[in-house]
This record gives sequence, C-alpha cells and structure tokens, in this order.
Amino acid sequence: MSTFDKIYRSVVPIKFFSEGWGAPDTLIRLIENMKVVTNRDKYCSVNISADVHIEKKTENNRTIQIEGSFMSPFDSVISNALKGDNRIARFQMIIPKKWPTNYRAVCVHFSGTGDHNYYRRRIFLANNLIKDGIASIILMNPFYSKRKPDDQQGSSLKFVSDLFIMGGALIMECSALLEWCERNGYGPFALHGISMGGYMSSLCATVWPKPISLIPCLSWTSASCVFLEGILSNTVDWPVLTKQYYSDSVYSDVIRPQIQPPIPEFYKTTDETFNDNLGDNLQYSTISINSLHSKHSNPVNVAPLATFSKQLDSRLHPIKRNPLKSSYSSFQVRDLLSQFINISNSTSQLSSSHSNTHKFTIAQKFLPSFI
Repeated sequence: MSTFDKIYRSVVPIKFFSEGWGAPDTLIRLIENMKVVTNRDKYCSVNISADVHIEKKTENNRTIQIEGSFMSPFDSVISNALKGDNRIARFQMIIPKKWPTNYRAVCVHFSGTGDHNYYRRRIFLANNLIKDGIASIILMNPFYSKRKPDDQQGSSLKFVSDLFIMGGALIMECSALLEWCERNGYGPFALHGISMGGYMSSLCATVWPKPISLIPCLSWTSASCVFLEGILSNTVDWPVLTKQYYSDSVYSDVIRPQIQPPIPEFYKTTDETFNDNLGDNLQYSTISINSLHSKHSNPVNVAPLATFSKQLDSRLHPIKRNPLKSSYSSFQVRDLLSQFINISNSTSQLSSSHSNTHKFTIAQKFLPSFI
C-alpha cells in the first residue's frame, strides 16, 4: 500500500460495514441466489426482461444522449433486499448519430468505488468511443447517487450483505439492458470497468450466454484482498463485525457452513487411517502435500489446520474441536468476510490450474483453521 494511499484514506472519513453483516435471512437468500447465478443454464431460465422508461433525451451534432430507468429484476428475486429508490436501476446511454458500419456496437461501463455519477465515464470513455462509432451505456451502481439510501454516508456500505446485493443486482440489470439493446437492434456488446467496475463487469460477462467482449482494468478475480490487506482494510469496522459474529450463533453455525468452499480433490487424503487421526497428527507439524496426494510434493505448513469448521460435503472430517483462543477471534471474522467476497468465484478457483505458490494459498484457504 503506497504512502499516498494511506494519507488519502486517512483524510477521507469512510467506514465500511458499520452496522454488521446484515440480516441472516438476507445472507441465506443471497447464498441461494449465488447457486443460480453460477449455473448458466439455471440463470438463463430466470426472467430478466425490463420495461425501460426513457426519462430524458438530448441531442447535439454528433450524439444522442438518453437517460433511462427500470425496476431492477433483482427485486423480484430477493424481495426487500433493495429498498426505496435503490430498487430503480438507472443508466445513461450515448449513441452516435452516424454509424460507420452496419454494426451498432455498445460498450457498458461499470463504476469503480466512489464513482457516483455518469460524468467521468462519459467524458473520458464514452465520448472517445463515439469517435469510433461505438455507443456507450453508463450504469448507476446500486447504493450510489440517486440509488443511495438516505442514511448511508458516501460510498460506505452499512452491511456486508449490501456488497453482494450490489453485485447480484448489477448482474441482472446488465443482462436486462443487453436484452433490451438486442430487441432494439444494437450489438455486438462489450463490458468494461475500472477497479471494482472491472470486477463487476467480469461477473456480468460470465452469465451472458452469447459472445461478448470483456475489458476489465485494474481488476482481479476477487475484491477480498482490498478489504483484508489493501487500502480499504482499515476502513472495515472490524469490532462491529466481530461482536455481531460472536453474539449470534447463526453466523457461525448456519451461514458459515453454507459458504465454506469444498476441499479440492488434490488435498483429499485417500488414507482413511490418516484421515481419522488428522486432528492429532497435524497439530503442530509440517508435512508434504504429497501426503495428501501423490502428484504434489511441495511442503506446506499445515499446523493451523488441526481444527477447522465442519464441511458440508463431509470430504474431510475433523475429529476434535479445540477451545476457542482469543488469537483466533479476529482472524476468524476476517476469514468469513474473505469467503463472502470470494463466494462468486470459488468455483472457478477450484477448477483452475495452480502454480506451486498458488497451491500454498489454496491450502490455507480451503482448509480453514478455526472451530
């Protein structure tokens, strides 16, 4: 993290998740919705058509600029997750008056963290694409600008659940807009965003069932590192998250097992005796991954893996639970937040190939070290 980033963040008051994780029933419904979104066949069966209302239209010599809105399809999937004006999806579209080819290409621009209006994306991106005969749709994020709840300060989401409501809503709103564009003769399409916008554009591209261009910038496969290690790590209200996590067992006993990623095949033990004694044998030892699977021989410190939470798929069972140590408390809450943020891309991580360095990361992540 750069010195400039630290100074900038210190003078800009912002606190994420100041009111906790969010309602347990909302989190459970979000997890269930994730199972649909990550299955393209199931997702394509969901009705996401939108009745777009054009609220404003202006023209100049080169472009036609419209502003439109529609009811977010996400509102019908998880009712009351979006409230008030946040339920209304909004966008601005910049269209060239003359198309240089027979194609009417459109690029959808997603906002980065803190980008609450259309101005920057219109000036720096959309206006330049017009020169190449490409139209732009600039999406307004849920919880931003006109969609921001009255009691929310700036970009500071109040609940962890808000982050996933934002992502889930954007996925469906983008799909609805792409279908609307198709019905009106536009295409082909591209999705673009910077930072958080790049990540959101990647999520939206994965569910679109047709060819589409994707241009994420300054993005990654997960936002967890930003909240756990990066510039936003000091803005997360860790005391509130920790207090709520331990004061209500639903978070540890009900919600956490549902988002615990399954253990990758190459970390499963095929030795039943070894599996039965895992809790005793790995207490403070360093073993080789080769002990778990013959084709991996890089040594990994698995001392923290002596105790870990119950796995839904029961592929690897703990045989004992150690008393909770105070040193585990903060780490457990941080890991749960990381798993929530990683929930949308855990499937792709499991199926991808890993370098030796990545194997160590996977070992830490998929074999958690707490009760």
